[in-house]
Amino acid sequence: MRLASVTLARDEADIIEVFVRHNLHFVDCMYIIDDGSTDATRAILDLLQGEGLPLVRIEDGAHAAYNQGRRTTGLMHRAMRDEAWDFIFALDADEFIAIADRATLEAELDALPEPRIGAFSVTNYFPHADDDATDPNPLSRLTHVLDLPRGAGKVIVPGAFAGHPETLISDGNHIISRWHAEQPVTLLATADLAHFPVRSDDQLVAKCMVSYIRWRARPDYKASTASHHIEGARALMKEPGLLLERPDQLLLAYIPQLEGPVAVRPFVQRRAAPRYLDLARTYPYRRVLASLDALVEGARAGTAELNALRVQVTKAQAPFHLALAAALRKMRRSFLKRWLSLRMK
Repeated sequence: MRLASVTLARDEADIIEVFVRHNLHFVDCMYIIDDGSTDATRAILDLLQGEGLPLVRIEDGAHAAYNQGRRTTGLMHRAMRDEAWDFIFALDADEFIAIADRATLEAELDALPEPRIGAFSVTNYFPHADDDATDPNPLSRLTHVLDLPRGAGKVIVPGAFAGHPETLISDGNHIISRWHAEQPVTLLATADLAHFPVRSDDQLVAKCMVSYIRWRARPDYKASTASHHIEGARALMKEPGLLLERPDQLLLAYIPQLEGPVAVRPFVQRRAAPRYLDLARTYPYRRVLASLDALVEGARAGTAELNALRVQVTKAQAPFHLALAAALRKMRRSFLKRWLSLRMK
């Protein structure tokens, strides 16, 4: 069985290395779009490629708006042009396949009923006061999880669907549709995703602010869109200064389920440790300003395109205006000629 993953990543230097090293125990190739990272994400991916790991890094520029579903779908189609993969996993850069071994994963994929669309359940990890702050690896440092029942979270796309031009993965990788019709999914028996969305205060602040900017930049934005990112940004709006005074309130706004049951559950299936620790840094101000730059440049590009269109329209209409002006001049000369003729009579 041949397996691949597709990912849209931006500013994930603190976790991207272990993301690649771990998940390559379960997939044959990883396709990753670097979405205009401002930290060392791109450099780390280049180093991993230099080690000979089966990783395809794709440049796709820095986009002002967040369009994960459309771009992930395009990356999936690109992967299928390279090879007829049996299954493609749509993974975020902070998600890790959690199962004993690849053989068990393949057995669970083989057991999927038609149309063989699978789904991972997601276990969400979060920072806690008991974490070992000296541990640089978030996979071992974070041990507390939301204690929730298993349920279909992230889709697994079979090759027959992944190669179809009308297949679409939703924002968040939660839903797969064909011809705009949502497809049924089957939860894998035991395979889960360990999800590490929050690793530090700086990372969470930057994540909320950047996500707020990029989601709000979408023309189809609605108030219910990406609610956890938006609520996190609103919690930041209540801060009286640049120094984060209530990190617990920000975390609760971003993960409101923290008010429910939690459990200690170390990620024992982890298969990787970071080597490039000097590159695993978060630059919150840089991230936010880069997102604003992308928004400004997008607006400038739109204005320039509109101005160019106006010039084209003016040029296209010019022959008509010239012909009309010539006809009016001719009519004026004819009128004057007749008027003078009448006067002379």
